[in-house]
Amino acid sequence: MAIDILVVEDEYTERQELTQLLETVTPPEHIRSAATCSAAIAAISQLCPDLILLDIMLRGSSGFEVAEFVRSNRLDCKIIILTAYHEFDFASKALSMDLQDYLLKPVRPSVLLQRVREVLHLSSPARAATGLAVWPYLACGISSPLPPIPNLLPNMTVVGILRDGTDREVISQINLALHGTGWTEQDGRRVIGYCRTAPQQSPEEAAEPLVAAWRQRLEGLAAVGIGGPSEQGLAESYRTACRAADCRIFHPEGTLVCRDTASDVPEPYPLKAEGQLLHALRSEEDGLEEACRHMGRCMTAACNGDAGALREQLTLLWAGIARLCAESALPPPERLTTEGIFTVEQLCRRIQTVCEDVRCQLVLVRDSEHPLVQAALTAIQLRFREPLKLETVAKEQYVNAAYLGRIFRAQTGQSFRDALTEERMRRAERLLRQQVSVSDTAVAVGYSDSNYFSRAYKKYFGHSPSESGPLRTH
Repeated sequence: MAIDILVVEDEYTERQELTQLLETVTPPEHIRSAATCSAAIAAISQLCPDLILLDIMLRGSSGFEVAEFVRSNRLDCKIIILTAYHEFDFASKALSMDLQDYLLKPVRPSVLLQRVREVLHLSSPARAATGLAVWPYLACGISSPLPPIPNLLPNMTVVGILRDGTDREVISQINLALHGTGWTEQDGRRVIGYCRTAPQQSPEEAAEPLVAAWRQRLEGLAAVGIGGPSEQGLAESYRTACRAADCRIFHPEGTLVCRDTASDVPEPYPLKAEGQLLHALRSEEDGLEEACRHMGRCMTAACNGDAGALREQLTLLWAGIARLCAESALPPPERLTTEGIFTVEQLCRRIQTVCEDVRCQLVLVRDSEHPLVQAALTAIQLRFREPLKLETVAKEQYVNAAYLGRIFRAQTGQSFRDALTEERMRRAERLLRQQVSVSDTAVAVGYSDSNYFSRAYKKYFGHSPSESGPLRTH
């Protein structure tokens, strides 16, 4: 199937040269031309071409009127801008309208044909619909996929974080409202804006039109970070803006955070607060909520405004809770991240939610009757006279001793050794009250050394075997 192309150019000579050049791409009968906006719109309405080569400055009108007609009517036409104007506002407006490319005249025929073929053979419908997105390049450390033309490309970025996502129609409205002073792209709940600072202009002043358009049309704009111009290029500005936006938790809502706001070295991780939290998790008493709040406040205070340090501390806290889960043979909890957290209070609630879920699982494990634990308890009750060890029981049940020890402690609240000692001491107490001698009682409950038995008995009960009742000695 032949490809339909429309050339919109008011200069006759250039229009003819472009038409002849494009005959290497598609047959001449599939190439049409127009010299004015009205003629181009009429041709598009009739033909709906696959590709439009569009000059911006037409006699008495702007080529952007043609692009706006295509986008407002949601026509599936790819557009390449051809212009001799190098101004930033023209380029930013072109990119804000999701056009496929922006080429400066004079352009070499080979370059133009290469770009035409690349645009016409976009295999991904989603990629074709969204046009050229800059942020994926910046995220990979590439300053820009666009040619480095002075005074044409943006030199700084602004990153906003939304509580919920938004649709492409809203982004298009924002870009139209900017009138070429910048443009916006979307990455899920993150919006990325591009603008350029004028001489003697601060990054905050350059970002003002972008931020104003966002606040007017984006609901749930939770944070805005500004990355000023950088000698390392636009990619570094993007990373700085992301870091600044992530620092939202340390600033009042609505604050514009410019550059990286971390001023001090983070303090050590609050181990004492973590210990209090894990203790509250293990117990079923009240105090878990306050322990979570205390932990959240300690972490944010220790980070000194550094969002990266906060993420690292949340990872350490998650690891501590995960270790507690492993002791009870439970899967690790949900990861603790700063995603969707905009205040210290929200951070505390996130920690509390994860901890309450873990506590519920711990209670269920303790209240359930695991067959391996039952087998271990039965072994203690029937074989307490033997030199019984956890490793022996685990081997008999064909499981790892460490695993059996974890689930045994989770369900009984004590170690296998403590449970064995408890069983022996209680039986010893009954024998002693039946006037069995200390030495015989020691042997009866599995102790070959009566002196060792007496010490163990006193440690357990707080008094010697002789104080448990009348005794008969040999």
